Amino acid sequence: MGEHASRMWRGGLMPVRAALSSGGTGGTEEPLRQQVLDAVKAVEELEQKDWWQGWEVKLCGSESDHATSSVTGRTCGFDAATGRFLVDAADEQEPRSVSQQDLIFPFSGEGSRPSSSSEAASSEEEGSRSEPPSLLECARQLFIPGSHFEGTISIPGMELHGPNGPRDREKYVLEVVDEHVDELGRRSLLARHSAYGDEQACHISIEAPNADNSTSTGTRVPAEVRIFYSDGETTCGGTAVLLPEGGCTISGKVMQLAQGEEGFYEQSMEVTHTFELKRTTHCRAEAEHARNIEAARQHRAEALYRWVKAIPERRVPIQPEGFPWRDIVIRDSSRMCEVQCAVFRRRSALLDSLSFTTTAEKNKVLASLQEAGVRRADCHAVSDETMLRLKTLVVAAVPALRAEMQELDVTCFKAHTRLDKSYCRFDHSLRAAEARIPRSILEGWLRPRTTDDAEVKCAVCFLALDDGQQQSVELPCNHVFHLDCVARWLHSHTTCPNCRRELAQGCGADNLKKSES
Repeated sequence: MGEHASRMWRGGLMPVRAALSSGGTGGTEEPLRQQVLDAVKAVEELEQKDWWQGWEVKLCGSESDHATSSVTGRTCGFDAATGRFLVDAADEQEPRSVSQQDLIFPFSGEGSRPSSSSEAASSEEEGSRSEPPSLLECARQLFIPGSHFEGTISIPGMELHGPNGPRDREKYVLEVVDEHVDELGRRSLLARHSAYGDEQACHISIEAPNADNSTSTGTRVPAEVRIFYSDGETTCGGTAVLLPEGGCTISGKVMQLAQGEEGFYEQSMEVTHTFELKRTTHCRAEAEHARNIEAARQHRAEALYRWVKAIPERRVPIQPEGFPWRDIVIRDSSRMCEVQCAVFRRRSALLDSLSFTTTAEKNKVLASLQEAGVRRADCHAVSDETMLRLKTLVVAAVPALRAEMQELDVTCFKAHTRLDKSYCRFDHSLRAAEARIPRSILEGWLRPRTTDDAEVKCAVCFLALDDGQQQSVELPCNHVFHLDCVARWLHSHTTCPNCRRELAQGCGADNLKKSES
């Protein structure tokens, strides 16, 4: 058993298991218990309900005239082949077949059908946007929270055996969970992907590589965007093809991360896997139904956690048969941990991308991030609270899940390890940003050309300093490099590439660390 697992076993689960097995339940807070049962019932009702069932809608467009402009009803069916809903309209004996564009759903004032690229472009005010933003907006409509993608993935060496022999491709699922704005005001999509029995959260970025999706003959081709997302062990990149009928297919590669400096994982091109995905979500209404289920599951886990905390010594009475301990603890609570890991990784990537022109700009940017919660103390507290929440629910679930003790242990170990690595990666990126040397200081080290430059080589690119194009700098340690070469090195290091002398003193790092403490 590893060090993390041993520590967690001794200090986390074993003592409380003994208390739970000794009998006695203690007093309970009945209102909190009732909230848990209500939340469980709400999730069951949503999971058993078809996504197209029971939406309150209003008819509009071609289905609306003077006599029926205020017609409302409830959806009672959906034809996947035609994309039309059956609507049980008021004062009508038979359900009416209505297209998606002619329905207004309660979650927005627009129809639920995601727009294709051509529709998105035509719906905007003329001249208000260029083609790339229109293409990006169209792609985002296909990646709205609740969107579900399914396909296959191939990882060499991970072949599983089925009844017909080994399978070279396995099921692969990508789900968009939420959308929010990060600490720098940029839109961010939270997602999770799963394959080979493992699931991790990640953040998706979407880029439009080309403004024109027409061929030389003027023929319109399907619009394409690039998507990227990373978890704690892999980074994925692919091309999403936006289909005219509103669908989307994705094909791409998975690069396994290799262990780099300080034990952190860095992108490697040595092992490349492939994946293929297709959007299975038919429309906005189906995505909203998935979002409602996700929110209800989170509320259920929160309600159970509040109740368990209120019980003396956490001695939870065993609930009636069928209480979803496994779903809440092993699936939903683990997902909360994965989400926090993804937040740490997103913040780490944000910090790694920062570059500064002056020390004043650097101090201002880092101070604003601290105000937004990008602080060691805040992130460490969130990490501890997230792990405590999982372990509390695991302990409460022990009496009901005794047959699955090994899976409970694995759940805790995986969450603890990934949270620890994600936080350490965030801390490493924050330290690097605090010590990053602004461009103005680098340019203060510029040196004039000399006759010896033809014989001196830059230790980063190994080319002569006197190449007739690049400027060169002399660091305080007297080693010389091309300006752009050493700038790239110093983006993620604070020492001279030759002698490893520390160069970050006086660049604002010390003051920022003191202000945080």
